[in-house]
Amino acid sequence: MQKRFLLSTQTFVQLSVILAIIYVALLGSACSVAHVEKSQWSASSLPVADSASMPEVIRQLVSKADSQFYSDQLQSAQATLERALRINPRQPEIWSRMANIYQIQGQAAKATEYARRSNHYIRDNELLRQFNDNIISSLPTGQ
Repeated sequence: MQKRFLLSTQTFVQLSVILAIIYVALLGSACSVAHVEKSQWSASSLPVADSASMPEVIRQLVSKADSQFYSDQLQSAQATLERALRINPRQPEIWSRMANIYQIQGQAAKATEYARRSNHYIRDNELLRQFNDNIISSLPTGQ
């Protein structure tokens, strides 16, 4: 008789984040410029402080987008995040991830717009605000 091992959604999300961090760590100094920019989007530099209040469907979509992002599927990650925004447009972590994708794609105006939108919805997450401010200040249009 075979035993089945079931993971809760929360455990699955946590394991996904850990695997993403390990993946980024293994890339090390052999990363291309795009990968170096993507490393900004690790769990340590883009905290999800409000995850307790994040609806489960949004948490799943963000986790899926993170996996797509780390697999160099930027268009898919962007589409997943857009879906999450349609469901809950007041979640600052989604706007920050979109800003990061636009920054990597060289779309400075959009990256700035999305980072500012994220800042608008942030309550007490100073690390996320700093992440957004770094995106804004690093872009040529950081008006």
